[in-house]
Amino acid sequence: ALVKQNSKVSLIEYENYFSQLKYNPNASKSDIAFFYAPNKVLCTTITAKYGALLKEILSQNKVGMHLAHSVDVRIEVAPKIQVNAQSNINYKAT
Repeated sequence: ALVKQNSKVSLIEYENYFSQLKYNPNASKSDIAFFYAPNKVLCTTITAKYGALLKEILSQNKVGMHLAHSVDVRIEVAPKIQVNAQSNINYKAT
């Protein structure tokens, strides 16, 4: 929400990049904000193109009660969820 309200980020940039980030409060510390990106390409693009801007925005506005004024940003690829490939449907053709 902080990024969406920032005048330095267009609505298209927000929707294409920032809206796909998921904040990870469990990994975040007082001076580090961790985010998950859905894939490596998005992770690399946001870090390279928008990392400094994201750090600036978060340093001016506290995210949660535990982040300090100077915030470092870490973006990682979201962990994959294991799905059981075996079908649970018991179908018997007659």
